[in-house]
Amino acid sequence: GDNTNGGDTDSGQSSASIGATPGYALYVIGSVESSLRWDAVESNLQGIGIAQWSFGRRIDVLKAMKQADPDGWTAFAAAAPEVAQIVDNGGDFTRPLTTIEADAFRTFAGRGASHAGQREQFAADYKSYPTQYTDPKLQILWVCAYHQSPAGALDVPKATTLEGLKTSILATPPFGPYVNRYQTAYNLLRVWDGKSNPPNF
Repeated sequence: GDNTNGGDTDSGQSSASIGATPGYALYVIGSVESSLRWDAVESNLQGIGIAQWSFGRRIDVLKAMKQADPDGWTAFAAAAPEVAQIVDNGGDFTRPLTTIEADAFRTFAGRGASHAGQREQFAADYKSYPTQYTDPKLQILWVCAYHQSPAGALDVPKATTLEGLKTSILATPPFGPYVNRYQTAYNLLRVWDGKSNPPNF
C-alpha cells in the first residue's frame, strides 16, 4: 500500500513527548520485542506493534492508534471489521489475528501518524507497572522482564547493579532461555546516561 507517511519521518520529538525514561524504556523493549518495528506482527498472529501487545492488551493499543490516526483507523476498520467492532464496543479478544487482519494492522502501523498511539500506550503501560527500582536503568531492565512475564518478574531477587539484575533475571523462570533478549537490553541500558532521550526510532 501507499506509505507516504512512513516511519522515517517520525522525529525524536515524539519520544520526548512521553518523557525520556518511558521513551528509553520503549527503545529497549521495542528493540528486544520487535527490532523497533512499529508494524511487527508475531509469527503466531498474536502480538502486535513495537512492544508486541497481545491478547486483550491489543485493544488498548488499537484504541490509542485510532485516536492518534483516525484516517488510518478508518482503513483498518474497513479491512478488519471484527477487530474494529471489539475495539469500539468491547468484547473478548484472545484469538489470533487472521492473515487479512494482520496485513491490515501492518498497513495501519506503517503510517507515521499511528506511531504516537503506540508510544502513548506504552508510556501508560510503563507508568502502570510496579516500581521495583528508583534507578531508571534497573527499573527498565526489570520492566523488560515484567513485560514478558509479570508473575516471573515479581519472583526476580532484588539486585543493586545492572549486571546483577541481568544475572538474577536469567536465573529466574521463565527467563533463562532468553539470554539474547536480556543481553541486548543490558547493552542498551549500560550505555545510557539515565536521563537522555533515546535515538530517533
